[in-house]
Amino acid sequence: MADDMSVRIFRDELNREWEVRAVREELTERRTRLLPRPELANGWLLFRLGEERRRLAPLPPGWFVATDRQLTRWCDDAEPATRLVSRAVENAEMQAPH
Repeated sequence: MADDMSVRIFRDELNREWEVRAVREELTERRTRLLPRPELANGWLLFRLGEERRRLAPLPPGWFVATDRQLTRWCDDAEPATRLVSRAVENAEMQAPH
């Protein structure tokens, strides 16, 4: 899907500028078992604001054309991303275009 490689910038209700991107990677069965949350296997949205990172899974269809308001809601619902994630997730996020 074309929008899986895209990046969006949006402003939340506090006028903070977030970056959001889709992260999706073909995962082997072994790598899928290493995921901290099984629902990440089908892709997720990664929200970034400075050092803060959040993940929302599963990847919402049509996310790239969502309004800033919808992206803000998804960001609010997203789970904080910690550095204690598997290498499979970390590699997928690092390879996503910035």
